[in-house]
Amino acid sequence: MKKYFMVALLAILVGGLFAFYMFSGVDKIVNDVINDNDEITVFQSGVFKDKSNALLEKNKYEQAIVVQDGNLYRVYIGVSYDEEVTLAYETYFKKHNYHYYRKKIDVSNNYLTNLKKYEELIKRSFNEDTYININKDLLAKLSEELI
Repeated sequence: MKKYFMVALLAILVGGLFAFYMFSGVDKIVNDVINDNDEITVFQSGVFKDKSNALLEKNKYEQAIVVQDGNLYRVYIGVSYDEEVTLAYETYFKKHNYHYYRKKIDVSNNYLTNLKKYEELIKRSFNEDTYININKDLLAKLSEELI
């Protein structure tokens, strides 16, 4: 009887250690699936405590949004994921003397998927009209995403 007890105890111990080893990384995987967020680059032209100042800054640009972040108001003038598109936007902003700060933010996987589709259009034909029209749409969707 003592032999069976020792074998059963050893089997439980080995099984427990094996299970611990197998499931030790599950928390990270589950958190990644639940959060399901990805980083994108936004071009921020300013951050303000007063909404009226943020709106004045927004009006300097043909395409811009104001996003409330706690007690601050951030003015975004562009959004990108792909480095090639990011560099094209920077060229456009410098040409038009836009002042900006590159910032990384998290967005949902759904928004990122749509952003990548739009960026394919931008890469095929980057001209100012394309940029302005697509960027307006992307910023509007980003505004909805961040609310």
